[in-house]
Amino acid sequence: NCSYTYSGYDVEESQDATVLQLPVLLSPKVATGAGDIHFFLGPDIVFVLGDIEATMKFDDGSSLSAEITPDNALLFAATGGIGYSNSLGSIGTIGAEVRYTRVLSKLQDNFDSYMNGVEMYVTYGLPVAEW
Repeated sequence: NCSYTYSGYDVEESQDATVLQLPVLLSPKVATGAGDIHFFLGPDIVFVLGDIEATMKFDDGSSLSAEITPDNALLFAATGGIGYSNSLGSIGTIGAEVRYTRVLSKLQDNFDSYMNGVEMYVTYGLPVAEW
């Protein structure tokens, strides 16, 4: 989302896109008394799947919607985050993660438009038999 003034109108713009992310993350962990704290950092390859839906709302109450085909559907990003996991004994582990992704490549060749996002996960790990 962003806000700006155009031709004397205050404009609120939002863009929605469906993407497929392929992160390659380092994930060191720090053991605590109750569980593990995980840190995430690394590059991310982002594929834009389809068009981007843009909606502009003007201060006079009118709005405009459009579908934008990105010039670049293959983007490169950086991702960082933090998570926590706790062992449930023989039934597995449960955890939560928060990650922030900042796309470093332009969506449109002639416009400085970048994507970023916050992702939240709840995780469950199945126990693995020891060899």
